[in-house]
Amino acid sequence: NNEIICNIIIKARELGIGSDLAVPLDPSDPSDINWKQVLAEYQNDLTYIELKSLINDLEPDQQEALIALMYIGRGDYEKDQWHSAINTARS
Repeated sequence: NNEIICNIIIKARELGIGSDLAVPLDPSDPSDINWKQVLAEYQNDLTYIELKSLINDLEPDQQEALIALMYIGRGDYEKDQWHSAINTARS
């Protein structure tokens, strides 16, 4: 659902995580990033709480698709590698 994805993107941009996030240039496993540590400083931020709620309210397959879309968007996978991105998101 484009509306859901757009809303999540807007909330993530409001949070501004990407502006100071240092992700390895060539991670061997995109799921290996310690997101809990990255997000720890945002735990009390109302935008973070709303974003977390939006994502938690998604069905598991929607969450997997969102993660796969993120992997493609940041260049870990190409769009023709959707199934590989989904499999990584599941794991």
